[in-house]
Amino acid sequence: MSELDEILESISHVCKTDTSLVLNTVITSRLPDLDTR
Repeated sequence: MSELDEILESISHVCKTDTSLVLNTVITSRLPDLDTR
């Protein structure tokens, strides 16, 4: 049971990290577009 909790926690941590990475990538890739406008 605790092992399962640990796995779920690590999965949720990875998901959060991936989400912030994707958001950062999208934001930085859109910055040039905003600058040219």
